[in-house]
Amino acid sequence: YDETPVYVGTAGYKFDDWLGTFYPNDIPNENMLKFYSREKGLSFLELTFTFYNDPTPEITSNIAENASDELSISVRLNKRFLKELPQKEDADKFREGLEPIYDRTKAYFADFYNGFTPSRGNLEHIFRLRDTFNDRPFFVELANRGWYKQRFLEDLKKNNIGIVCADYPPTSGLAPFFVQAFNNMGYFRLYGHSPEWECQLEKA
Repeated sequence: YDETPVYVGTAGYKFDDWLGTFYPNDIPNENMLKFYSREKGLSFLELTFTFYNDPTPEITSNIAENASDELSISVRLNKRFLKELPQKEDADKFREGLEPIYDRTKAYFADFYNGFTPSRGNLEHIFRLRDTFNDRPFFVELANRGWYKQRFLEDLKKNNIGIVCADYPPTSGLAPFFVQAFNNMGYFRLYGHSPEWECQLEKA
């Protein structure tokens, strides 16, 4: 395990409340990624804006130009793909937007909300989504605790789908902290246990 690469980073990098703590107070937005990956030396970045908007070559070219050569990336799939499977043209367009950073992209991940409950139909949706985005390792984050039964876990592993190890607050119904390797890879998303986060969950 000593030779296993470890990539550490955050979900996004442009946050106003990082000014004066992580970033210098006067840093312009366009210099944040350079500071993140070069000055701080973080080796990984989740692209999360892709959940709301499709990537474009213009945006990802800017990322490629400003990031350090060592920065690796994972891509959060768009929320519409979690509800309806994309047509080939739609999926191809999404991937084309990633072309400037494609060589850096280590994985895709789809994070399904707590209301995405375990069922054969939902499992088949995951399988077909994996088939659509099969050019990189594919991970799912399943917030609903019901997925963490042996039959579902075995089906996911058998179909080459990794499970994101999510460190949720101990709120009823959310997934346990479940660690499972996928083709010698693991994906951890650490949310933290702040009271503010738990209050947001209770209101959701």
